[in-house]
Order: sequence, then structure tokens, then C-alpha cells
Amino acid sequence: MDNRFDSQVNRCLKEMGLSNLLPMQSEAMFSIQSGKDTLVILPPGSGKSLIFQIPAMLRLPKMTVVISPLIALMDDQVRKINGLRGVQLHSNLGADQRKAILKMVEKGEIDILYISPEGLSASTILSYVKAREVGLLVIDEVHCVSLWGHNFRPSYLFIDEIRKQLGQPQLALFTATAPPHVIEDVKRILKITELEVIMGEPFRDNISFEVVHVSSIEDKILRLDDAIRSAETGSIMIYTSTTRQAYVLYKALSQRYATSIYHGKMDPRERSEQSRLFLEGENRVMVCTSAFGMGIDKPDVYTIIHYSIPGSLEAYIQESGRAGRDSRPAKAILFNWVKDYTTQQFFVFQESPSLEKIQKVYDFLYRLNAKITEYQRSPASYAQLNHFLEKLIAEKPSLKTVASAAVGILVDFGHIVRQDEQVLFPFGEKISIDQEELEARKIIKLKRLQLMIDCANADNHADVIRRYFKTNVFNEITLSKGMSDLKLEIILGFIMKYPVSTNELLAVLEGNEEVADKKKYGDYFGAYADVWPIYIRQLLEDLTEKGCLYAAEIGNSRVHFLSEVGEAYLVQKGFEMPERNEEDFDIHHHSWRQRMIACLKEWQSQKGATDNELALFPIKHHALFVKDKLRAGNCSMTGEELLRRYNMSKTGTVAAFKGLISFFLNIQEKKVEKRKPSGNSKWRQLR
Repeated sequence: MDNRFDSQVNRCLKEMGLSNLLPMQSEAMFSIQSGKDTLVILPPGSGKSLIFQIPAMLRLPKMTVVISPLIALMDDQVRKINGLRGVQLHSNLGADQRKAILKMVEKGEIDILYISPEGLSASTILSYVKAREVGLLVIDEVHCVSLWGHNFRPSYLFIDEIRKQLGQPQLALFTATAPPHVIEDVKRILKITELEVIMGEPFRDNISFEVVHVSSIEDKILRLDDAIRSAETGSIMIYTSTTRQAYVLYKALSQRYATSIYHGKMDPRERSEQSRLFLEGENRVMVCTSAFGMGIDKPDVYTIIHYSIPGSLEAYIQESGRAGRDSRPAKAILFNWVKDYTTQQFFVFQESPSLEKIQKVYDFLYRLNAKITEYQRSPASYAQLNHFLEKLIAEKPSLKTVASAAVGILVDFGHIVRQDEQVLFPFGEKISIDQEELEARKIIKLKRLQLMIDCANADNHADVIRRYFKTNVFNEITLSKGMSDLKLEIILGFIMKYPVSTNELLAVLEGNEEVADKKKYGDYFGAYADVWPIYIRQLLEDLTEKGCLYAAEIGNSRVHFLSEVGEAYLVQKGFEMPERNEEDFDIHHHSWRQRMIACLKEWQSQKGATDNELALFPIKHHALFVKDKLRAGNCSMTGEELLRRYNMSKTGTVAAFKGLISFFLNIQEKKVEKRKPSGNSKWRQLR
């Protein structure tokens, strides 16, 4: 921070009628004002709007464009803005109102324009915005960009193209929830090379979390009534997982409390009236689905109750964060009942489109596009694509739940492409999408649900939440896979001790006695008996991708080895790596690793071989390394001798070569002593 920046901010605060900033606001503003593309991750009620409004003021006369997903969110922010000429442009406005606003934009009479991604995509609106110099492009609720975000919107996938047409303005991105995998997705989709991430705690410290374990529906109702009666002050929001559940609760509670109801299937006028009754304080209790949330700023909500478990930690934190926005003590209560888990599992399967349904969505959109193209002699515009989707949902109700996800996948695989104002279908009638990729995406959603379930059953409930949103690579893997640290230690410890093929590793961890020797592998045998094999395979690939393991293709088998990162993790957890003998591995003041690489590079130079050709030698010869240990006399060989003796393969990768090097450095002849763990875990002898 510098004095000039502080004085600028203080001047803007004074013009806005404000006196000071909330925690993290100044840091985020400084990053934006420094010209960096910035992602700000702060919980609801942290004053995210002010973070971009002050930089917008400092950029005048350039205009700031704010892309926002909800009309209610736009209306709320425009209503509260001070010191800037802000306006929202959305579908609820009449034609004359929209035309007048666009004229104001064109004349430079607007400082901040709030608009949906669908609205900004319309060619007419975009042409007016392009007439102004845009100094800052703000994307609110940016998790909607990500296929893994809990409010995914296909329209967000084309924002990069819109940004190009606006002259590549600086980005300021905002959300309350973005774990590492969502951040990476946002960077990839928006094509951001360098992104400054400003991250606070996932929830405000005035919110306390409580988990209520229930055993039956009757128990649930009694506990709910107790929770409402014990909430002495403030409004109460009760989240349900289905509309049916919301109706049942609404009918029961409205007999005793002033209660509103809100869900996406209600008539818009009724929904608006129910929302008004709650927001204006006539009704104290709101029973709702996730449809009621973003854009709702009611400061006196002091109790949030999740009547059923949400589908992810992101949704849980977003919804819980609507409590205590005025900084007074608030409570988030989660009802945990095992029978509710199946509802969320059903949603995952319902919202994970099969290849057949993706093809149906594509066929519908492709045919409509062909008709439009024939009629207007040019491909459909992006605005027309949105109309196609609305028509699809109206005519094909069976595809309603999968339409958005299907379009997201089609865009992700390049079957629907935006180019300037138009939407193109470059592959014609046929689509080519990997079935395994679709299955992997569904599994990731199931794992996120499993993490939510694990969090509900954890003793350190709030700590698990913090870890998920602020994590290192290993925490990211364990949390995104919904597994414990111990499970990760087991698989890494096994790989350290037994360099076997992936198939044998799976057989051991699953407990398959037909393939693996139970006595040989001891307590590792069956350690993952409760986990699907595809989960283990994906875990291995994730660990490899993150640099925790190396992988090598040996003939028809795949073998994994610990990397230095994997070793460091096990050391941190109390494992002892095999001792390395200087006499064995240092030759003429050169490390064994350096000497081995030097020999291979010599051979590569002699033969003119590629990196791939030198990268891998078969694991079946590792016994020779164990026996000889590459002592000085045995390692004074040329690259040609090395190739002949260890049968250099024509396939493989440099990473695989490094993996084998790592393995040979870890050769052990005696049982490694592990630290004694606390508790009665059967894994004590492995640690």
C-alpha cells in the first residue's frame, strides 16, 4: 500500500458518504488499482461491492461493466450505490426504458452498468457498450463460470469473447466460495494467465455452526420446532432440498409462525409477494429451496437452518453466509440425517447428462440453428442460442434438468463455439465426447457430496470447512475426493514400499485375494475395500497431475512412484524415508542421480535420440539395481553400456524417467522404522 492510494481511497469514501473500510477491502482494492486481474473471495456481507466501486470511481471517465447473474442482485447494488451514476439493464425493464439507458451509456452519462451475461451478449446492447471505453470488467458470482461451481451458468462460458470485443479490460472477479479446483477452472475458461487471489476466511467469525444429528422424520420435526423457538431474535431461513419438502414444512409451520415460502416452480407474482413479506419483516420465517439466496440482503437473519444436507460445501457456505450480515451473533444449523443423503445423490445423477441426452440437446440446438441460418443467411447469434434453450426446456421437459450442464459440456468440448456475435457448430451433426470424461465429472460431483457428508459427521465441523477453501495440494486432493488424510497416507505409503503395477495396487487395496497375496501385503490388503476402483484410479491420476507421484508405462502396465513432493508429505506425517548411503550413491563427488542423467544424456547425444526415447527403462530390471546399488565400480559405464544392460525402452516420458530415478534412490534393504501414532489405529505399524 502507498500514501497516494490511501488518499485516493479516503477521497472516494468521503464522496460516497462512508468513513472506513471493512477487513480485506483495502488489500483487494489495492490489487485492482495496481492493474492486476484479481479474484476476491470473501464471505457474504464482507462489502464486495465497494471493492470495485472505488476503483470504478478512480477510473472515470472510463465506464465499469458489472456482469451479474440475478436481477435482484443488480437492483440491490444499484439501490445502495453512492457517488457514482449506476444503472441496471435487464429483461424486466420495458423497451423504452432499455432504449433510454443505452442512450445514456452512449453519451457517457453512466459510470457503472450492471447487466447479465446474456444481456451483454446481445449484439445491440454490446454495440452501445463498445462505444464507451471500458476501464474495468467486473464478474460477480464468478463461480458460475465453473462447471464445478454450484450455480453453473452456460452464458458465463462466453465472457472471454465478450471481453475481447470490449478491448480486453482488466478483470475484477468476486465470489464467496471458490475452492482451488474452481479457481483453476475460472482461470482456464476466462483465459487468465496471471491472477491475483485475495482470499479471506470462508465465513464470518460472528457465525457459529451447529450440527443436529437426527434419527427419524419425527425427530427432525421436533428438533426444527426447538430450533425456531430457541431463536429469540431475528429472522429465520430454512433451506430444504426439494419443493415438496418446502411445501410440507410451510403448511406445518405456518400454523404456528408467520411463514413465507419460496422456490423456483412458484408463479413469479406469488414468489415476489412471498419474498416481500419476509424481506419487509411481516413474516419471520422463510422456508425455501436454493432458489432463494443470491441477491438477498436481509441484515437481521440470525438463524439459517439446513433442514436437509446440501449437495456441496460451496452451497452450504453460500447459504449459511446469509446469516448475521449486520455482524451480530448468528447461527447456522445443519440437520444431519442419513436418509437425506440419497436425495442429493439422486440430484447428482439427474444433473449429470448421459451422452444420449447431450446428443438430444445438441440435435435440438443444431436443427434450430440450421433453420435460423437458412432464414437469415448467417449463423444464430448468442442471444438466439439462449432463446433456443428456453424453447428446448418448454418443448422437452425431460431435458430441463440437464440442459444447462449439457450446453456447458458441449462448449467445453468445442462443439458449440462463439465467434464475435455468432454461435458456431463446427463439427456439424456429429459430436465426439469421451464417455469416461462424463463419468469422471459425475464422480467428482459425488465426491463433493461425500465431502459434505463427511463434514456433517466431523467433530471439527468448522475446521473442515476452512481447510477445504484454504488448502495445500494434498488437502485439495483429500477434500475434493471426500477422503481422510489417513487414506492418502496409506496409498502413498504403499507406493513407497511396493513399486507394483496399478492393477496389482488396486487388487491389494481392494482386498482381492485371487490376484494379490494377503500375507505379503499385511494391513495394506483391503485398506480401500470401501472405495470404488475408479475412485482409486482417479486419485492416482490426480496425485500424478499435481506432482505428488510419477507414472511410467511399462509394457502393458502402469507403475507409480513417489516424487519429492510425495516424499515430503510422508516425512511430514512421520514416515521415515529409506536411508541413503553416501558410499553407494556418490561417485567421484557427483551424486548418483547426476551421474545417471549424465550417462543417459551421453547416450542420447550419441544416438540423436529424443527425450521420449531416453526417458524410460523397464522396471523388470530393478533387481539389478537393488543388487549392485550402483557402486563406484558398477556405475563407471558409458551411456551405451547403460542402454545395453538395462534395455532402454522406446516409449515413456521424462516424468516417468524421473519417477524411476526417485524409486531407485528409495531402495531399502531393511524394514523402515515408523513413528508410533496416537490412538488405536490398525495402521500404527505402517506409520
